[in-house]
Amino acid sequence: MAKTTWIGDVRAGAHDGSEIELKGWVHRSRGSNKIWFIVLRDSTGSVQCVIKRDEVGDAAVVQRMLDGAGPDGVAALVAGFREALDVEH
Repeated sequence: MAKTTWIGDVRAGAHDGSEIELKGWVHRSRGSNKIWFIVLRDSTGSVQCVIKRDEVGDAAVVQRMLDGAGPDGVAALVAGFREALDVEH
């Protein structure tokens, strides 16, 4: 499936309050059993995604996705997007 949402558009606020699918390389990830932080990047920039276990369910699913992606691995995340914050990652 073709990529239709670019991180640069997300950072510009084009998708505030929408559910979107982000695809990109996993630049960095860290977290615990309750919350994960994933920095995705594409050719237009990078964005930090926050995943809360109580909102997505099984922690093992997210952990397998991150383990499989590894550094510079590819990931696709579908989530509600609240707002873009102007913060460097």
